Amino acid sequence: MLFQALSSTSALDAGSWTDLLGAAITALVGISGLVFWIFSKRARARSGLRRLGVEVSDASLARCIADDDHKAVRLLLRAGVRPDARVNGRTPLQAAVEAGNTPLVGLIVGHASAKAVVDELVRGRSGPTSDPRLGFTVLAGVQDVLDHIQRLIAADVAPAERTEVLNLGLDLEVVQAFLLYRLIFQRNLQNLQYHGMLINGQSELIQPIVDGGSSIHTGTAAAVVEKIGNQIAENAAFLQRSNIAIEIRSYDLPPVLHGFLVDDRHLYLGFTEFAQGKLHGGEFGYLYLDRKHADPMTAHLFRVYRSWFEHHWKHGTKLCAS
Repeated sequence: MLFQALSSTSALDAGSWTDLLGAAITALVGISGLVFWIFSKRARARSGLRRLGVEVSDASLARCIADDDHKAVRLLLRAGVRPDARVNGRTPLQAAVEAGNTPLVGLIVGHASAKAVVDELVRGRSGPTSDPRLGFTVLAGVQDVLDHIQRLIAADVAPAERTEVLNLGLDLEVVQAFLLYRLIFQRNLQNLQYHGMLINGQSELIQPIVDGGSSIHTGTAAAVVEKIGNQIAENAAFLQRSNIAIEIRSYDLPPVLHGFLVDDRHLYLGFTEFAQGKLHGGEFGYLYLDRKHADPMTAHLFRVYRSWFEHHWKHGTKLCAS
């Protein structure tokens, strides 16, 4: 466009030539300045994240929202992390809205397109689907599973009873926030035994199929263990008073199934799949099965989950425990 404009001015006088050239230079300088400002802003944000030890990724944004880390969230958004990217089936905006964190909602809305905000806030959730003839319910993703478990514990488990949760997990990114902030540290839960398992990021069988291109990350798994271990140490007296026991171990085999078993009565069963050589899980649907259905297939799936969990637990490496 600029070349065409300049080439068509042969009939203009000297003053017009000067004016046009000056306007073109001004426009180019303005565009260059805008590009420099955008990139320098992102560079400063990335530098700040390096000092905090936070990687620039969608998973980091989801993790910092769960941790209520406003500074890191602000820097990640400035660094160019898209606020509409889904991690474990949820966008950052949805995670902040569900947590009731108004300041973080405001931060994210300020960096999202109007369409993305509207779509997220008015999007109808299909909710669980079930067929009584089959004896199971389909839950859309891990967040729906955790919501279901929280309601289950609140409504169906007597306070005096000891609740057992066996969690055969992946990297436990979403689970750790749920376990700490939505269950244990609400200070109104007692008599809980949580046994969790996650991937061994150093395993020769697991290492090549996770991380880049996978929804499962070894760095996340290590960070989860460190955080839960620190929280166990800092809240040892409270956990003992509340009769809450937590232990996490790792396993070395690529996971085919994962999920939760609550009191050997409620099973949430998920599966992994491969895409371009990398393992994915957690963002897909889960089957919820209630043991009150006495059909042989339901009984078989309960045995499948418990037997695999017990095998991994027996051969697993203890990482932290209360």
